[in-house]
Amino acid sequence: MCDIDSLDAGKSVDVKTIPIDQAVGTVLAHDITEIRQGEFKGRAFRKGHIVKKEDICHLQRLGKERLYVLNVGEDEVHEDEAAYQLAEALMGDGVRMQGKPKEGKINIIAERNGLLKIDS
Repeated sequence: MCDIDSLDAGKSVDVKTIPIDQAVGTVLAHDITEIRQGEFKGRAFRKGHIVKKEDICHLQRLGKERLYVLNVGEDEVHEDEAAYQLAEALMGDGVRMQGKPKEGKINIIAERNGLLKIDS
């Protein structure tokens, strides 16, 4: 059963809208869909994507002039960076990360056969 009293109701996501020319380095607050008539309809950019300089032209072609972005505080990190840091802390000898973090997740793979023992 969920104990809703233990949830931090005072914590909310801080979203702001900014001009596209100020978006480099910010984190998208939502997915952005691209539609190319008769060719493609789908997600062009995923929520949580960190906007890069090379994304600006693509976003402008999609008709974007302003973006909703997350206002990340100094004491916060992007979910992919958090996944990377957690994986680094958990990995021991004979274990490696596979791929890059995505949506706050990353795979940790054993490089040899064996048993996993966790001290709790």
